[in-house]
Amino acid sequence: MKAPHSVLQSNFAERLWDSVCAMELPVLELDELVPFPGITVNIGVTGAAGSEMLARALGRSDLRFVAVLTGGRLTSRLPAYGTEMEILGVETDLAGSSTVTAYGRERHRLGSVRSETVTRPDGNRLRLQLAERNPAPLPCPDPNTEQLAAWDAANTFRRYCRRLYSPARRIELSRSLPDSPFLLSAYMSANANLKPSQKFRLLAARTLAERLRLLQQMLLRELRKSGLPAEGSGLAS
Repeated sequence: MKAPHSVLQSNFAERLWDSVCAMELPVLELDELVPFPGITVNIGVTGAAGSEMLARALGRSDLRFVAVLTGGRLTSRLPAYGTEMEILGVETDLAGSSTVTAYGRERHRLGSVRSETVTRPDGNRLRLQLAERNPAPLPCPDPNTEQLAAWDAANTFRRYCRRLYSPARRIELSRSLPDSPFLLSAYMSANANLKPSQKFRLLAARTLAERLRLLQQMLLRELRKSGLPAEGSGLAS
């Protein structure tokens, strides 16, 4: 017996809507943190909007959302890039605030973003932003140049750690430096004590070599401000 036409239409509409939702990721706006692909971070999620975003992400089979630096400003225009995150775990306290452990999967270009008004059970309304999935991996076109730039940046990062971090923290960071130039760039960018706007510039770099060189320049600038003489800039130029 054939299903009624209205039932077929309803099923098709539901599948179409599920497909659309799968192509959209909920957006979490962050005050200061800039997550990088390849790095695991803990993110504090508070408030009704944050809880709604988290519920949407947990309702997805891939547990994904996009983390975006907005500096605590409510804005309809998001920056060009964010990071697609995968939830690894969630801890929620009695007050309803959550700490989300998430892994940076890939850089995400925020092209098509729409706002959705959500009515909460208490009657309050909030805005949720949803971004169309748009991966924007960091180009790595020249392995030799990238390896040299990584070597230079790592040497500068070690000097930076020696000058600005405690011995225990310095040893921890130095021992954990990845071998991969890409992961190294993310690790150093995430752990350097730079302004959020500086870290966003690193996230948005055009190539891996550019990110590594830009990071080295930022670290050398911090070393000069600290009073430690800046040594040679390294092999890559």
